[in-house]
Amino acid sequence: MLKRTLIVSALALTIIACGSGSSDDKEVPDLIELVNDTNQEANATDTDQILNDANASENPDVNQILNDTNATEGSNTGSDIPDLDTTLKKGYLIDAPVEGVAYACGKIEGYTTSTGEFSCSDVPIEFSIGAYALGTLDKLTDDGRVFPQDLIDGVSRDNTTDEKVVKMAQLLQSLDDDGNISNIIKIDKSVESRFNELGEEINGLDLDSILAVVDKDKVVADNARKHLQETMRSALSDSLEGEEEGIIDNILDDALGGK
Repeated sequence: MLKRTLIVSALALTIIACGSGSSDDKEVPDLIELVNDTNQEANATDTDQILNDANASENPDVNQILNDTNATEGSNTGSDIPDLDTTLKKGYLIDAPVEGVAYACGKIEGYTTSTGEFSCSDVPIEFSIGAYALGTLDKLTDDGRVFPQDLIDGVSRDNTTDEKVVKMAQLLQSLDDDGNISNIIKIDKSVESRFNELGEEINGLDLDSILAVVDKDKVVADNARKHLQETMRSALSDSLEGEEEGIIDNILDDALGGK
């Protein structure tokens, strides 16, 4: 608008000058035409600017919208949200299903459920009761079941007489909240809290001392071993029927030392 005003003013002065100092009347129409052309150009420029402003107001920059949206979505992925693998695999901690044992695998942490269930996508998986390190699973088992011997290095699954295996079975069975381990072993939160109070010291205690911390009676070794064997027999044969079940029973009898 200012540009147009200056042009018009300059042309007006030129017209006056021409009217007083020149005899060529043809210059005046030419100047008038120039003024008209200038006005048209200025009006067109103003109109385009108005339209552009209106469009900018009604149709904001799509790229800016996308950038703003991405920025907003990105702000929702804070460090408190774990980067979870979508291929979680379920496993089951068993000597009867064991509930209340803590597990950790990468960024995933949790407690085994009433069926002994835990969910992880990778190994190692560390199992613990408070500050007490129960054991570590270095390889996911094919059947998803995890028995005490699976948590002890160098011990095969069919070895239920190893001293460390029997000790773990004794510990789990002795820590049950109500003493009835026929269907489930449940570790109460009070046990976890008490073990946490002792910290790393608890890992250096013998079984009797550990149980004394939480005032629990010890399940004798032979009973603990037999319970583990029966649990394995049931867990490994529950999907078999008829002759196949009889065959697996014979195999288990040999491997586990009979009923």
